[in-house]
Amino acid sequence: MGLFGGGAGSPGLEVGQIGYWVYVDTMQPARMTVSGSAAAFGDLNVDATIDGYGVPVIIAAPPAGQVSGG
Repeated sequence: MGLFGGGAGSPGLEVGQIGYWVYVDTMQPARMTVSGSAAAFGDLNVDATIDGYGVPVIIAAPPAGQVSGG
């Protein structure tokens, strides 16, 4: 367990467990889990699965009418 964040008067985030999996054949990340808690927001549980390696990604700009200055 560890304490992240936090400053004067802030309890930060207490991390409980971290899990990390890789694909055996490529050793690329496959999954990551993290659990923790903080007084400011309660419990935190993250479970992320990573796949789709080598799959092409297409990113297109939105139509000009959907873009506003800022």
